[in-house]
Amino acid sequence: MKLKETLEILIVDDEAAGRGVLHKLLADLINIPYNITEANSVINALTVFKEKRIGLLFLDVQMPEQNGFDLLKQLPLIDFETIFVTGYDQYAIHAFRFNALDYLLKPVEIAELDRAVKKAILRIADKNKEPQNISGLLPSLQELTLEKKVAIHVNDKVVFIDVANISHIIASDNYCEIITRYKERYITPRVLKEFEFYLQKIPFFIRINRSVIVNGNFIHSYSKDFPCIIEMKTGSSFEISRRKKAEVIRQLELL
Repeated sequence: MKLKETLEILIVDDEAAGRGVLHKLLADLINIPYNITEANSVINALTVFKEKRIGLLFLDVQMPEQNGFDLLKQLPLIDFETIFVTGYDQYAIHAFRFNALDYLLKPVEIAELDRAVKKAILRIADKNKEPQNISGLLPSLQELTLEKKVAIHVNDKVVFIDVANISHIIASDNYCEIITRYKERYITPRVLKEFEFYLQKIPFFIRINRSVIVNGNFIHSYSKDFPCIIEMKTGSSFEISRRKKAEVIRQLELL
């Protein structure tokens, strides 16, 4: 399929690794003139939109500070094709499918990327087709994605964990370990900051130190003096950092 001008592609993802993978895969799949620009935040992406006429947007749904939906809400006109990218959130996936929107689940599979790109290029080349009706769908999409689940890749499967069943999350180097109320353990390459942002609207999730987020519903007890130790119903115990003690105790008293 030929386009009359170079296809301007924008990849918006706060993770450099995510942008890099997409950039590399696209180089092997696209056989028409194109140019790729990357942005690591909504603010940077808005600048790109002011400078270039984007034809195809790859948009990470979950990003700190402002998410992918926040970007779309700030654009005066959505006259480009959008392929959503999500690392987790089962409800988001259902929402995209229901509304016939293209999405990719991280880690991105080449076959799925190829399918989505070909479909987008066909729509761009066909001037008679209206752009995706994303603007009208934003409220419902954002509401659905507030339903919290986490998708974890385990060998050749994707396991969905109900956030309500997570007991605590522990950071270790460049990955996190999720422990459920049933003492199940899952490893994910996501960093703790991602989970802190993702869970920020759920009051019973509390970050107690640099490396641990706990679910207040599964706390068995905590000590009042220093060191302030939290004991979980799973049997694990963690120390609340001195800097966070007053804030954590205040949050626990509100549960």
